[in-house]
Amino acid sequence: MKKLLLATLFAGAMIPAKAVFMLPAPEMLSETVEDGKVTITWQANTDEEITNYHLVVYKKHKAAAEERFLLADTDFGHIESTGTMTKHEERGAVWDYLPDCPGWYVKTPLYMDKAIGIDTFNQFAGSDNSDIFGGAYMLSPDYNLLGVAPENRRLFVQCALANEAESVTGGFALYTWSDDWWNEANYDYKPVEGHIYEYSDLSKTKFQDYSEECVPQIYVNRTRLSFYGSGYSALWINNLKVEAQLGAGDVIGYAADLHVLDAQEGVNSFEIDTTADTDDDFVYGYILRAVRMEFDEYRNVSTLRLISPCPEVHNIGDDFVAIDEIGADNDGEIKVSAAAGMISVEGVDAATAVEVFDLTGRKVAAGTAAAPVAVDASGVFVVKAGAAAAKVVL
Repeated sequence: MKKLLLATLFAGAMIPAKAVFMLPAPEMLSETVEDGKVTITWQANTDEEITNYHLVVYKKHKAAAEERFLLADTDFGHIESTGTMTKHEERGAVWDYLPDCPGWYVKTPLYMDKAIGIDTFNQFAGSDNSDIFGGAYMLSPDYNLLGVAPENRRLFVQCALANEAESVTGGFALYTWSDDWWNEANYDYKPVEGHIYEYSDLSKTKFQDYSEECVPQIYVNRTRLSFYGSGYSALWINNLKVEAQLGAGDVIGYAADLHVLDAQEGVNSFEIDTTADTDDDFVYGYILRAVRMEFDEYRNVSTLRLISPCPEVHNIGDDFVAIDEIGADNDGEIKVSAAAGMISVEGVDAATAVEVFDLTGRKVAAGTAAAPVAVDASGVFVVKAGAAAAKVVL
């Protein structure tokens, strides 16, 4: 029996005293561009086991005329399983990815013949997963629509959905990155008002086709789609297709290729070939994620157990945040301390801007020296206060 990679068992599993739920992001070391090749190097930023890295390469496409540009298309025909819509064999997977849709991931997936399911049983009232983007979903990569004329910023979604039990509803939602909903420390994705499509008429015996038009808003450089289920069983997806509306001259950024790389000890490297680039279709960036694969004897398959968070797309040519020469306390002139999710800066004017970056160079929080800056993550961070910088651990 062959499956679309990856399922892992939660039921009956023992959680260690120091549980690890996501891997830290890799530490990016260098990037060189020469003769149409972009060479990047990185290393692990943790003692946790890393077996693979996922490198997603992003391209930009410029439309010569009005068109519907294809972003994702799959019918899950490569899945083979003995499961059925009314009683699947196994429940409780952690992560999976769609090999023919670069940058798409599934949280708590299930499988049957030519369909993938979302284990909505993880969404139970009173938990942190009670919202629609909580414990179970299928998630697209960021789509950059900043170069698309505002009147053309539309995504068209087609899918075939079914449920496993009468209690299950589900569908998909358009949502976007935002840091200005309540305060500047609230970095998160938010659903776009009027573009949450939840269907209560799902059939248990056949897949039904749905089609919607979505209009991105706010941070259009980080627009995503999420398929989700709500209830106590499974939402099944038979196929999906996502297209963007483009006018002549519009430019869209999208995830074009996925490279699954074996992890090496010490420094890792990869060469992105851009020699086939044209003025209308060209590589512009990438993201890198750490992965831990494990063999599941119960299911006799390799499973994706852990993955690092998805960073913002790194634009080729942008500098990484340099950390090698940063002192822990900036030679005593400025004191940077971190505790309980808060970073404090002393020894500078209270109005001094404070920025916090992860080791991929992505800004994760900001504020001023007047008050501690909240960081909703753990790991190693680079803190910049005015012209000074320091490295801290949360």
